[in-house]
Amino acid sequence: MIDLHIHSTYSDGEFRISKILQMLKEKNITTFSITDHDTLKAEKEVRKLIAGTDFTYINGIELSCIFNNIETHILGYEFDSNSPSFKHIVKLTKQLRQLRLLAILDYLKDNFDITFSKDEIARFKRIDNVGKPHIAKLLKAKGYAETSELAMKKYFKNFKSLTRIDAILGIKAINNAGGKSFLAHPGIILEDNDISYEELDKFVQILSENGLQGIEIYHSSHTKDQIEFFRKLAKKYKLLISGGSDFHGTVKLNADLGRLSKDFKFVPNYEELFINKK
Repeated sequence: MIDLHIHSTYSDGEFRISKILQMLKEKNITTFSITDHDTLKAEKEVRKLIAGTDFTYINGIELSCIFNNIETHILGYEFDSNSPSFKHIVKLTKQLRQLRLLAILDYLKDNFDITFSKDEIARFKRIDNVGKPHIAKLLKAKGYAETSELAMKKYFKNFKSLTRIDAILGIKAINNAGGKSFLAHPGIILEDNDISYEELDKFVQILSENGLQGIEIYHSSHTKDQIEFFRKLAKKYKLLISGGSDFHGTVKLNADLGRLSKDFKFVPNYEELFINKK
């Protein structure tokens, strides 16, 4: 089994690398990628822990971007982590995360009258790669929601922030570092922005004309019909295919490791993934 979209505590995931590796082994997932948001910190630890094992590791990242005023995530794989220009872009995306934190806190105050103490805000600021799941976890602890996942849905569904790098910049940064750039979870773009399949087609076309190399057709939130449409987009624009669960832990209960579709019984065609096309 394969899962090329996983988050750890180096960004907004719930589990440390060692625990994720244990879970992957239990699920018989032998090929994987840790795609933490806007950070390269997982790679060194992963390579150390899997030395001498049967795991196949693909280094990865998920860059937080914006394109046409739409929140867009760009996945990168097989890049040179030591590329100075790429490290500069990653540092920039990380700095913008701190600015988004302030925007989120203002949003919660203005729309839900939710405020945090100075100590709580200080703790957020100390988190290396702070994200919405960190805030959702505290919202649950403070009694604003029964679970972190419900807090995410209730309080962040309509939150939008343009404080991100342009997606084309992210794509070019990955490509220039010798990596492969992919559009992450296009199904979420459809649902969160209420755009049509035709509009998404144009969206993908423009990105592909600017260097996008692939599309994540398999994702824990994608229906079988969506997967088939995304596969057609990949063929139309000559894009590589990727797939992953987008595992974070309990903050996303329906994104368990190895789950590559919304349908539990769906079996992906692993052979069409880019790592099997070499």
